[in-house]
Amino acid sequence: MNLLLDALAFAAHKHRDQRRKDVAASPYINHPIALARVLAVEAGVTDEAVIAAALLHDTIEDTQTTYAELVDQFGEAVAAIVAEVTDDKDLPKAERKALQVSGAPNKSAGAKLVKLADKICNLRDIARSPPAGWALSRRQAYFDWAKAVIDGLRGTHATLEALFDAAYARRPVAGAADLRAPVVGVDGCRRGWLAVVRATDGGHLAVTVHATALELLAAHADAAAIAVDVPIGLPDRGYRAADLQARQRLGPGRASSVFLTPPRSVLRSRSYASACTAAFRAHGKRISKQTWFLLPKIREWDAALRGDAAARGHTHEVHPELSFLLLHGGKPLPDGKKTLMGALARRALLVQYYGEELVSRAERQLDRKAAGLDDLYDAMAALWSAERIARGEAQSLPEMGEVDATGLVAAIRC
Repeated sequence: MNLLLDALAFAAHKHRDQRRKDVAASPYINHPIALARVLAVEAGVTDEAVIAAALLHDTIEDTQTTYAELVDQFGEAVAAIVAEVTDDKDLPKAERKALQVSGAPNKSAGAKLVKLADKICNLRDIARSPPAGWALSRRQAYFDWAKAVIDGLRGTHATLEALFDAAYARRPVAGAADLRAPVVGVDGCRRGWLAVVRATDGGHLAVTVHATALELLAAHADAAAIAVDVPIGLPDRGYRAADLQARQRLGPGRASSVFLTPPRSVLRSRSYASACTAAFRAHGKRISKQTWFLLPKIREWDAALRGDAAARGHTHEVHPELSFLLLHGGKPLPDGKKTLMGALARRALLVQYYGEELVSRAERQLDRKAAGLDDLYDAMAALWSAERIARGEAQSLPEMGEVDATGLVAAIRC
């Protein structure tokens, strides 16, 4: 028990500033704990050196820990297993992956157990909450590579191998979004609303412009999810938790991209002065000119959704900057979308997910008189979130949402 607690404390300290690649950016220590649980609880492994090595398995590879340090702290048996499952980061990634496959049969019994648990946990994590920005093909490739590694370990432990096979059975299936109906990403533009649609066959992205929200909803009544960058659900007083949490998630650099949704009373205003008066009465602060200019679009979607129960069921509020944050591994982009560097960075993230061909094709479809490239990239980011919503993978800020006075749910999905 002392060995395992010491190993857990050591790993927690070494990985204290690290996060997993999933969209939630989970604490890294969750991963080695999961390995230890698979070994001890699910597979009945009782070898303390193996379980301690599972807790420590990434310390040499991903932290400043040395082999000598592990020997000094935990002994040769534990350190040797950790060393066996450690990749040489000086080698190219493709070579490291190939070496895992070719070297699997030659591992010690303890290293094989840790490797089995590692791949089980990784496949489970990817199936449940894949790394941000990993397209279907990349997830499938990881599953297949993991199987090639584990096939070289067969005959090591029947229970662990069965657990791996069960995890592999959740390999993502064909179809770019794994969906049964189209998904739509929407952003406001000069001529109304820019929609980017992905069909269930995973083919090209269709780019269309709709003059009104009602027109867009009618055109995509069969969608699994419509993700739109507009506030849905307005407060009577104060500020929405969705906006405050989104600002907190984006941090100081990009928080200002999330404007604070005005109170419902402002929608009835027909002048900037009256809107400021209504806002001040509701939450003690005037609205900005930017918010005033956005009111017609907020009013349009509010009316459309309140009048259409079916549309309410598949229409969701998103924010492109949150989508890009998650595509960027949980880190906010340093440059604004209107800058050249900001546009290039956002395009690169979209290419990473959709591929160069689909992004280029979407750009060629864009009517530049109707919308700008920044609108297109925002709509494509919204589409990324729409796919996550339809697959049941999206987060919600706040988690349960807030129901406004008209029954609309105020929550930003990402």
